[in-house]
Amino acid sequence: APVLASVMRPGGLVFVVTDSQVRYVQPARLDDELTVQVTITQAARATLTIAQSALRGSTLLVEGRIGLACVEAATFRPRRLPKTLLDALASQPITP
Repeated sequence: APVLASVMRPGGLVFVVTDSQVRYVQPARLDDELTVQVTITQAARATLTIAQSALRGSTLLVEGRIGLACVEAATFRPRRLPKTLLDALASQPITP
């Protein structure tokens, strides 16, 4: 994620996981070709929620949701998401 790295590192910011949910539907097998879909479902001042799914063809194998918080790397204190990141996210569709 070049955009993410270029925005977060210079400001000394990192993401920490605040919540994680996963639902396994079917197993994948070694050498399966999988498609992983990632969608930002919510972007707030200091948090993001990301939905992810893995499919084999059109068959859903696993789906999950991850909550992330933006924090200062040195102190782990919450920080607002950088405007450049929010602007980049604004150009992408957000799916509830």
